[in-house]
Amino acid sequence: MELEDQREKRRRILSNSIIEARGASGVNQTFLMPYPGKDNKKQTCWTEPPGEDFLVRGANYLVDSVKVPSKHIALETLTCELASMEKNVKVETMAGLSGSTADYLSQNALIINGVKKESQLFVVTFLVPGYVVSWTCRVRDDMEPDPAFDELWDEFYNNPDDKYRNERLKILPNIPDGNWIVKKTVGKKPAIAARAVDAQWNRGRNYLEVVYDVSTSYVGNKIFNVVKGYAKKITLDLAFVIQGNSRRELPERVLCAARFFSIDLDAVNALEM
Repeated sequence: MELEDQREKRRRILSNSIIEARGASGVNQTFLMPYPGKDNKKQTCWTEPPGEDFLVRGANYLVDSVKVPSKHIALETLTCELASMEKNVKVETMAGLSGSTADYLSQNALIINGVKKESQLFVVTFLVPGYVVSWTCRVRDDMEPDPAFDELWDEFYNNPDDKYRNERLKILPNIPDGNWIVKKTVGKKPAIAARAVDAQWNRGRNYLEVVYDVSTSYVGNKIFNVVKGYAKKITLDLAFVIQGNSRRELPERVLCAARFFSIDLDAVNALEM
């Protein structure tokens, strides 16, 4: 528990530094406040859910099809952004924008023996009708060796083939707090995201980003419309897992995740590009 508290404190300090830098730049503030949010209202804010909240393929899944609670989430979520955008605006990247978390960390990277130590970031961006949501993660500094995950992550991050990533990255949604209509619509079933919506991959000096365009999916649009209608009254989890297809790649482990609390979509700022 003490280690968790230390992680949370460190993450909050970094997140607040990035938020303050955006505020000082004069650009619209699109970073969400970490939980419990502004004035401790537990609204329009985010946190990182526990890894054990998600069931993933166990070590013997290929034989017994048994899923088990995930280990601690591999990547720590640093910041989350949510912005409104005009219908005719096409967002190709969030990580590549000036003032992004990736940009901030690159500019403020440690220099060791004259060499800049860049973070290895993973950014997930969703384009939904009228809005963009994006969060930035990085490998935890204190993560213990995990052979199954470590090898799979290295291949996933460094493989030049986007098709490989599209067939491996799956989304695990969840509504831990909300009415039955939203829970039934969103469900908990994992899915290879790129099979349902268009996916674009971007690579920068210190990041790998995937941009999912939900507007390209009829089903995705229907789900978003339901979530949008209840956004102020629900808690939404979005997690990602690199699918393990062989015994050496198991058990799976949640790669990254974000939990969003009572989001007021009418209160978010417009994206400035």
